[in-house]
Amino acid sequence: MRSITIIGATFLLYLFIMIIVFYVLSSPVAYIFDAFAGVPLGEASDEMATYLPYYRAAVQLGFAIGIATPVVWFIMKIFSREPAYYMPRRY
Repeated sequence: MRSITIIGATFLLYLFIMIIVFYVLSSPVAYIFDAFAGVPLGEASDEMATYLPYYRAAVQLGFAIGIATPVVWFIMKIFSREPAYYMPRRY
């Protein structure tokens, strides 16, 4: 197992990168969805009004998973066991 300082530094770096990606990409993606919502589509506007909130929620969920990934990885790394030591079993 690597040292806790290397794991912590990797965690902070990856979390920082994911937060920067969120702040850089969230506004352009929101503008794209707003542009799709403002397009007059005639008969297809009902479908667009139905499915566009789902697509918007899916992108927000993707951003949330991207930010939560380093936290889960950090917790898994901290609580992982070293496989070099095993207790003998008696059957």
